Amino acid sequence: MNSYRNSESGISLIEVLLVTTLGAFIFLAVGELMVFLKKGLLVTDGNFRALQTEMVGSRALWFDITNSGVGFNVLGFNDENGRGFWDYLKDQPCPETLDACRRRITLTPQNGASFVLMKEDSKESPSQAIQVARFYDQTEPAPGSFTAAGTVTLNETRMKDILATKSATTWSPNGTLREPFALIQFYSVSLERQMPAAGLPNFNEAPRAHSYMGYWDGGDTFQSITTLPGAPISDQRHPVTDNQITSLDNFFRTMPPQGGDALFTMVRRVSFVRYSVEALEYEGYQTGRLMRSTFDPAAGGWSQPQTVAVPICGIELARRSINMPSVRPTVYEDKSTLNRRVTSKSEAIGSSCRRDAAGNVVIPNSFEF
Repeated sequence: MNSYRNSESGISLIEVLLVTTLGAFIFLAVGELMVFLKKGLLVTDGNFRALQTEMVGSRALWFDITNSGVGFNVLGFNDENGRGFWDYLKDQPCPETLDACRRRITLTPQNGASFVLMKEDSKESPSQAIQVARFYDQTEPAPGSFTAAGTVTLNETRMKDILATKSATTWSPNGTLREPFALIQFYSVSLERQMPAAGLPNFNEAPRAHSYMGYWDGGDTFQSITTLPGAPISDQRHPVTDNQITSLDNFFRTMPPQGGDALFTMVRRVSFVRYSVEALEYEGYQTGRLMRSTFDPAAGGWSQPQTVAVPICGIELARRSINMPSVRPTVYEDKSTLNRRVTSKSEAIGSSCRRDAAGNVVIPNSFEF
């Protein structure tokens, strides 16, 4: 009976007090931790929005820029000082002054500038290597001398079949490289410099890729691209001779020499993306929004821009040296739209620009700090 009474006995008052005291200590500790974190990080509604704006805008830019390496030494897009933004001098130090070796573009609602990058759509179709000779037919008997050129003709039907076979997938049985209005780049793996009539090439200039871009139109004809609306990208000239590349046949016949047994070309799917900052009235303030659009060959222009981040006063895209294939994007949130007092600590959360006495946006120069 005694053991039965002990097993059925309730919780004692001391046990209740101990549990209550322990729970109170835990509750107070959690409360103190929350107050400490709030004071340390200053996560108010305003600066949380600032952090969120910068993170979303920077994430979109970083995602595109991470895949934009194919644009180096291909795109003819200048920075705000008229220098080639996508120049990449990888085989020797930059021979100019430090400032001349840097590249910088700023986008604000006032300057109306845009930034264009070229992406490799590797998920759609990874780069393919194809022997150029497979595209051609010998139309006349071979010459008797090995120093005399033979007569060959581009067989476009076979070329299209080869491209379709090389890029066929479950989702694209006809080949991702043969989809109508899909942007295609044919290119050589080597980079070349322009060769003057006499003397050596200028090694202080960035080498260029032998490249030819375009798309298959509705009639299955390859249409080349030399410019984009509002943004010249490339004149598609030969990197050595500086002659205009007029067709795929001309591109294949003038490819720079390569080592190995057979001349081959690389081909891949690409796309073009444009960023700009448009003026916007936001919560009673004149500010801006970061817009993103892609080039649509079927429409012959840019797609409807999509809002990436708001409110912002601008972005900076900077390259510290043309010897490094890297681009640093910075999104500047417009903190003048926040109905609160901005403290020094909260300024450190997210990037902020300023306005001059006339109200114009002043983007900080990352090269100065």
